[in-house]
Amino acid sequence: WRMSAGGDCVTGLGFVDYSLTNREKLGLSDSTLVLYVRMLIHIVGDMHCPCHCYVMPEKNHWPCTFRGSEMRCHSFYDHTPEFLYGEKDAKVVAAELDCSTSGYLGVEDGSFIDWAQECCTRSGRIYDITPYGYRSITESTLEATRPIVEESLLTAGLRLAYLLNRYFCP
Repeated sequence: WRMSAGGDCVTGLGFVDYSLTNREKLGLSDSTLVLYVRMLIHIVGDMHCPCHCYVMPEKNHWPCTFRGSEMRCHSFYDHTPEFLYGEKDAKVVAAELDCSTSGYLGVEDGSFIDWAQECCTRSGRIYDITPYGYRSITESTLEATRPIVEESLLTAGLRLAYLLNRYFCP
């Protein structure tokens, strides 16, 4: 995973985890608690977004085109759920994703470092589909990313649900 100015997803999750686990001892106000829950949602989501958790960030930013629009490869992957599912409501997309398979059992196991490393490995598969410098992203390229995007969405959702249950449904 990439270290940015002052932190990374593992450090951020560690901070939020400590704060939410110890919220009563720390005497967190309601507004602070809301802020930490928002941070949790953001960090878990970002961590699982293809191209966000990868050891070679320079690979994310070359220009490409998709559906006639110029963008950066990183931006394409930020928007792949939108490209794949269009105007579908998030509830409809969630219902279409199959999280009942045994492949997701235990997805919440391991440390935040383990989660980040697993996200890096998954993101690495993106570069098999769109190698560094790949310029023209087609509909077939988008479809080839579907399994990675769906796996990322499911894993992020299951891990977020696990953490929220851990903090608020003891």
